[in-house]
Amino acid sequence: YRQEFLCEFIDESTAFLTHDQIVACVDPLLCAHASSAPLIDDPRDLFVGVDIGRHHDLTVLWVLARTNPSRDCEGAVENSTLNAFALKKCHDMAPEFTTVAIIELAAAPFTEQSAVLDELLRIPNVRRCCIDAGGIGMQLAEQTVEKFGPHRVEPITFTLATKSQLATALRIAVETRKIRIPNDDRVRNDWHSLERTITGAGQFRLNAARRDGSHADRFWAAALALRAAGTCGAGGFAFGPIDWMPGSRLAYARGGTW
Repeated sequence: YRQEFLCEFIDESTAFLTHDQIVACVDPLLCAHASSAPLIDDPRDLFVGVDIGRHHDLTVLWVLARTNPSRDCEGAVENSTLNAFALKKCHDMAPEFTTVAIIELAAAPFTEQSAVLDELLRIPNVRRCCIDAGGIGMQLAEQTVEKFGPHRVEPITFTLATKSQLATALRIAVETRKIRIPNDDRVRNDWHSLERTITGAGQFRLNAARRDGSHADRFWAAALALRAAGTCGAGGFAFGPIDWMPGSRLAYARGGTW
């Protein structure tokens, strides 16, 4: 009523993410790729989120790279550029995920969408992918799971609970500045378009109007990429180097006690 009839500008009060929160995560030097080819030589762990669209909405493939701030800071300590206190501060404040690719497909046939997704998932450092499996995305999600296995691809059906969980994890990453995004008006406007409302039954609901051919598709793709990285949900996964240690050759006793 205040916004529609009293002409009050309360857009920020209903926005799930404010412009200030989003801008704080923008890296002006970051250039997100629009295809998967440049990611082949990326040595970092990559995580993919896919929001499916066809005629009215975009299909967005959002790729995050997990950074290792402690390793970078420890290198600085070895070079005597940081002390131990600065190391801890560097580890706490450094972003944990960097957007390395945003692949957008508008009104693309599902065969083309499948081909683009397959090319991306064939990259060895792509650890996991979370894909929208609701509605028109169901068949593409099932095919992708069959090709690459459930250990790499997790189909996600959007429900009120799931959307709340995904959105909350992304908001926490934004508020703590653990995610970097490119300086792109489309991304900022898309993330800001998500609004939070309370239903008559007291339930929390997230809605977004279609603007510039998008229905918060970039937001949900980024949220799915965060889930693929294990930041939310019961299926959290931890990735790291495989630890091993050499052992002596096994020897068996020739005689028993009987």
